[in-house]
Amino acid sequence: MQSIKHILIDTDPGVDDALALALAFMNEGLRIDLLTTVHGNISLAQSTENALKLLSFWGKHIPVAAGAAVPLTGKTVTALSVHGPNGLGGLELPDPTCSVIEIDAVTAMDRVLKKADQPMTIVAIAPLTNIARLLQQHPEDREKISNLVIMGGAWGRGNAGVLSEFNIFNDPQAAEIVFNQGLTLTVLPLEIGRQAQIKKTILPTIAASGRVGRSIADMLAGYRSGSKDAFNIYDALTMAYLAHPEYFTLVPAFVAIETSGRYTRGASLIDDRGKLKQSANAKVAKSIDSVAFSHWFEQQWQ
Repeated sequence: MQSIKHILIDTDPGVDDALALALAFMNEGLRIDLLTTVHGNISLAQSTENALKLLSFWGKHIPVAAGAAVPLTGKTVTALSVHGPNGLGGLELPDPTCSVIEIDAVTAMDRVLKKADQPMTIVAIAPLTNIARLLQQHPEDREKISNLVIMGGAWGRGNAGVLSEFNIFNDPQAAEIVFNQGLTLTVLPLEIGRQAQIKKTILPTIAASGRVGRSIADMLAGYRSGSKDAFNIYDALTMAYLAHPEYFTLVPAFVAIETSGRYTRGASLIDDRGKLKQSANAKVAKSIDSVAFSHWFEQQWQ
């Protein structure tokens, strides 16, 4: 009998976030105990509304808690040009039939972690503001986190700054806090999403799979990340990792976050060769078996 992995997801939906959530629900080995929202691709208010609309439309019942509306310092930077004006590729969903729980995201995460029988996995597919606040306010919760799986960072060039990936760029101070807590961190950087594109020719298959698939296909039709023939689906890689970690080649590395550089704010310096004489604080994906990933992804909709 397959064991169930209980997870928390911190998100800013976002088309690729919505796809990640859909894949999580399809995975019988995962159970989402809490969904928390944060600023990022869109405002916190839109992020929370999108999460509630998706869950309602898909008929899923997961507690949702709203989190940080702004980074620890500075202002958030949205990605409406990529995800559309409402974050869902322009797809309009009915008003939600559920609402957020009465406590904030940090309090909700703390309660779920403390109540858990075993340490849990947190999946962070958004700026790390909520996670940093959790670790600052409840440092004892570190021992209840078995793995923090992060979609963020870049080995080289970025997509928000010259060297800065969007999620880290949006709150580098939070990222710096998170990477220095001694947690087990699994980092899936920007380049992995570019290695594991999904072909646009699969859209009819996704749409034909049912209610969830139709909504995902409609969102992807308004998504502006990738090439003429394929999509970059960064956040969904976290679910591929949870389902099939063997697809990924991970290396131990020391990851430092640039918080105040004039041109490099939000850059993630990933040192896997010991140049900085620092102990590794994360395992970072260097490559993915894109053929195996593509086959797995296609199977989800059949």
